[in-house]
Amino acid sequence: MRLHNLILTGTALLLIGPAAARAEELPGVSFQAEIVPLLKQHCIVCHGPAKQEAGLNLATPPGIRRGGKKGEVIVSGSPEKSRLWQLVAADEMPPDKPLLARTKEQLRRWILASAPGLPERVPDRPDGDEHWAFQRLPGSPDAAEVVRPRPADRETEASRLPLPTLADTTPIRTPIDRFIQHRLEQVGLSLGPAADRETLIRRVSLDLTGLPPTPAERTAFLNDRQDGAYQRMIDRYFESDRFGERWGKYWLDAAGYADSNGYFGADTDRPLAYRYRDYVIRSLNSDKPWDQFIREQLAGDEIAGYGAGVDVRKEILPLLEAVHFLRNSPDGTDSSDGNPDEVRRDKYAALEGTLEIIGSSLLGLTVGCARCHDHKFEPFTQRDYYQLQAVIYPAFNVANWIKPKERTIRAASAEELAAWRANGQANRRSHRRAARRISQLDP
Repeated sequence: MRLHNLILTGTALLLIGPAAARAEELPGVSFQAEIVPLLKQHCIVCHGPAKQEAGLNLATPPGIRRGGKKGEVIVSGSPEKSRLWQLVAADEMPPDKPLLARTKEQLRRWILASAPGLPERVPDRPDGDEHWAFQRLPGSPDAAEVVRPRPADRETEASRLPLPTLADTTPIRTPIDRFIQHRLEQVGLSLGPAADRETLIRRVSLDLTGLPPTPAERTAFLNDRQDGAYQRMIDRYFESDRFGERWGKYWLDAAGYADSNGYFGADTDRPLAYRYRDYVIRSLNSDKPWDQFIREQLAGDEIAGYGAGVDVRKEILPLLEAVHFLRNSPDGTDSSDGNPDEVRRDKYAALEGTLEIIGSSLLGLTVGCARCHDHKFEPFTQRDYYQLQAVIYPAFNVANWIKPKERTIRAASAEELAAWRANGQANRRSHRRAARRISQLDP
């Protein structure tokens, strides 16, 4: 998937995924606002990713629906038949401290309302890990199919989500509209009227570039009455340099980008960080494939094959700039006061910050807790944490530390180095001649 397509489909995936995977929530009963915090606070320590007593995982909707070794724990619409409610009502669960009456009532009302937020059915066996970040999108190929490329212009029925049935199809123009309308109908709403052309171009321009349309852009779109005018307008904004500047910031935020080292009051600058920012913007503007974008940031120096004496060709420089992704975490090791314990702590803080950025931006996980123990809410163990750290550690070797401003290389082509050396030699000769003239004038 390329970056342009990823941006266009992102909103659609957020709409389609939940609609296909769960029953809709009823007014006044919120799975996310009421039930998830309740389970997280009282149940997930014993029935979550790290530990699943009785085979029960209450950390995910599929896990709740599947139940444990004794079968299902929720019978939608029937609290008295739901084993989870029976144990809670009898003050047997949680075992250490029974729930308050108002908390029990939240759980009872939720089950009575048919347990909105849970899928209607789940496989007998989990399809891999049930954590949301590791789930395949509905209709995606299984592992055996991934290795068989499919022509880009063909789409099988198996890769499509079933379209929901609607009461009113009048405002529907695209399949995505069906999912939006389906959700709106369940709360008594409908899609709004179609926007006029002037509103459309303003929305698209602000969304894709962060700027309102120029008078020339506005006039060109309003006067284009041929079929495909809207798509042509979209393409013009995709081709704008402003597109990468607008959408690059979202990745820069996820990657922890900053122009300084982020060390409290002793913050120091990162004078070359802008080159990573510009790399991200160029990648968006060139519609770089997403997998290539990620590989370059994790291992661009290895891909480039750069080393001492290697001629830095034009295509190598972006790969070296991309690896700054691994330098984005706060790093105060050039500002420590010299206390050995503090310096060592700051080194590990930079290393651990890099792991947290990798976890949150690429894995959809918070990993910091696993530094000290198996994560209570994520399927990430302490062993996983230190295995991942071992991959990054050679670049952040605490025993052989390189301070931030020293982590640079002079990357120049053979022609640039030759010109630089020739210029240096010419300057030295000029300085020697000037020195001789000065010495002759010296009385």
